[in-house]
Amino acid sequence: MNPKKHIFIFPLFFFIFWESGAIHSLLGLVSPLYMVKIVSALSLSMFVLFANIRKPLKTLLTLLLFFLPFFVFTVAPYLFMILTFAYLLSRNVALLKGTLILLPLTIFEGLGSTLPLWLIIFLTFLLYACGSMFRDNPTLRMKHLSYYGLACLFSILLLTSFTLYDPFAIPKNKVVAYDNYHSASLNVYFENDTIIHSTLRYIDSIGYNSSIIDEPISAKTLRGISVLIINTPVRNFSSIEIDHLARFVEEGGGLFVLGDHTNVQNCYVTLNPLVDRFSVKLNFDYSILWEPHFSSIAGFDSYEETAGATISVNTWDGIIFYSLKYTTWADQGNWSAPDNAFIGNLTPEEHEEYGFLPICATVNYGEGRVIVISNGDSMNGVLLLHNHKFLASVIDYLNHKNSFIRTFYFRILILPFILFGIVKLRLSFIPILLVALLLTLLLLQIYALIPMKSLPENNLIALDTGHANVESYGPPHLYKNIFFVVFAQHYGLNPVLVDNIPGNLERCQAYITMGPTLPFSKEETDRLKEFVENGGLLIVFDGYHAETSTKTSNDAGNSLLKGFEISLSGQLLGETSYSENTTWNYGTAYRINATVEAKPTSNKLMGGVNGSITMYSATEVQGGTPIAAYNDKPVIAIKNVGKGYVLVIGDHTIFRNVVEYKPVFHYLDLNLKQFIENIFTSLGGKEQFGA
Repeated sequence: MNPKKHIFIFPLFFFIFWESGAIHSLLGLVSPLYMVKIVSALSLSMFVLFANIRKPLKTLLTLLLFFLPFFVFTVAPYLFMILTFAYLLSRNVALLKGTLILLPLTIFEGLGSTLPLWLIIFLTFLLYACGSMFRDNPTLRMKHLSYYGLACLFSILLLTSFTLYDPFAIPKNKVVAYDNYHSASLNVYFENDTIIHSTLRYIDSIGYNSSIIDEPISAKTLRGISVLIINTPVRNFSSIEIDHLARFVEEGGGLFVLGDHTNVQNCYVTLNPLVDRFSVKLNFDYSILWEPHFSSIAGFDSYEETAGATISVNTWDGIIFYSLKYTTWADQGNWSAPDNAFIGNLTPEEHEEYGFLPICATVNYGEGRVIVISNGDSMNGVLLLHNHKFLASVIDYLNHKNSFIRTFYFRILILPFILFGIVKLRLSFIPILLVALLLTLLLLQIYALIPMKSLPENNLIALDTGHANVESYGPPHLYKNIFFVVFAQHYGLNPVLVDNIPGNLERCQAYITMGPTLPFSKEETDRLKEFVENGGLLIVFDGYHAETSTKTSNDAGNSLLKGFEISLSGQLLGETSYSENTTWNYGTAYRINATVEAKPTSNKLMGGVNGSITMYSATEVQGGTPIAAYNDKPVIAIKNVGKGYVLVIGDHTIFRNVVEYKPVFHYLDLNLKQFIENIFTSLGGKEQFGA
């Protein structure tokens, strides 16, 4: 074997070790994401440059593969598709060998396979050994055309049976239950409501029927349920309850298990005996989710999380929804920590886990499905704004029974046909297998693009992310707006994030922008004016911006408000002080603090407000009817426009200290709380009492 003829393979091998996380795992590396992309781009370019490929195709592939890592997070499956297409067009042996070597990693990442990493690497070397024997392309003969078609079809069916896509899955009755007997949901924000109720109300709003189980798990409590949610339990499951749950899933039930990244109240000790029945384990460790999640191309990935533990999936009949690979590690838990509420020391150490770190996965069990996620916070309260599409996809997936293609017997049944194709077609089976995987990946992409109903039908309020700065909506957790969202959910409203002014804005009851820094165009202003005139409520939170000059502080907000003949002065009111003692000790975003007390006037939105409202970055509101003032300068004003109203609060950090954690929430500013509740009541919201 001439090494020079195979040198093009070595950059691809390096890419496979790099992309899979094997190098990071072996060496204990933590790499910045930009460095990961650069290394991947260079290794792929070198693979093409060293390969014996004709110049026009070589140039095109070099450019395409260099930029590929900068556009996608899960590189291997898209790389496989590009190389397979290039091979089919050019019939180039070097591309065939490269695509063949890439096949195990593609199955691992593209399909979300739970095959162990060592097996992926072993299969890569095995296929390299097979591919190194190729001198020419495998011959495809027309007389074998029917064999090619059948071999491809059976290969697609076998591969598809290990993916999220099941074309023959059986839908169930959309009945979702929450296990409160073991989880004992806490009253975190409101005495008469809990975070989990906002999740259940959201599930109801997209077409399901939810209920709460307050008794032990039994055949009776599980009867008629299609999906059961178990969230960070504090009470142990008995062996009998675990048997009932296993039977429930085996007969087609869906089980959604949510852990916690801190093992709070020993929830892992409680959960692991249950999830072990389904070949899953929640690890007592802590990983900060700095990097984007790396998921299969089926699109099952939550968006906003801060931290999560890792999970182990000990079955090949499972799918990794998303994982981490490069920029983080798994801090090992400390069982001696109070309440086992370990949040990591944030320092990478020698004995800790690096590389491929699964965070969320699903496994098949009989006709049913189990999904395990290591951070239940991502499905609750304010994070629903970021993760509602993921939650809707999860509940829809669990609301289906597995079809016959996922049974062991079906897989065994079609295996002889594939083996017969291998014997009959010999080396010409290789391109057929590549085409089968290519078509399977394309099916997954189509499946991921199918629209999923994830927005509620009614009670929508739109939260502007297209104009708001980093102190407003969006990751990471920015606590000044969280409480506005939680209050809205508590009053039965459904807040949703919008980058642009939606075309169906009339479906929303209110449009809110908080601390905008990007100006509104005339078209946007006209659209919002029409929305207000037709009965909508426009709310603008915008005070002094510490990062800009006084002259330009409210330019973005004023670009919208000028259409309503209202403006903000840009001048900070009150005495300036610097403070890091903000809610949750999160002070970075609030560079300047100037506490003032705004005294309300007699307006229905100030009903029940007995005293002043505390503001921190207040500026004067000019125009409209004042409903709160500081030293005779209006800081909150309202204006009737057509059938609707414009409400301007001259402070975008007003929710900075709306509550305090000690470790139970209590309200520091009951007058602000009452004011916000009045707003939601005026929108038709009704205070929820847990239901």
